Amino acid sequence: MFVGDVRDRDRVAEAVHNATAVISAIHGFIGTGGVTPESVDRDGNAHLISAAARNGAAFTLISAIGTAPDHPWELMRAKHAAEENLRQTGVPYAIIRPPRSPKRGAR
Repeated sequence: MFVGDVRDRDRVAEAVHNATAVISAIHGFIGTGGVTPESVDRDGNAHLISAAARNGAAFTLISAIGTAPDHPWELMRAKHAAEENLRQTGVPYAIIRPPRSPKRGAR
């Protein structure tokens, strides 16, 4: 398990070294000291994904409902960027995104 700053590419690479699987449930939604969705969800996940790819590790990304490149929330745009980055790496992956709730009355 890695506990630390995913914005630090070198520490991430060291932590992922020899891993066979990486699971990312990180978020930068509420942060201080320069922690933002872009610095954590987009860039931090990019560091994790790159390190996993270099080591041949499978990757699981915990994402969010409604991710989109044009979403009004920065967090959803950053999560979308992480999903797209992961899809393009060629590593075995899974993206876990909670399902949308059905509309009331829908069957």
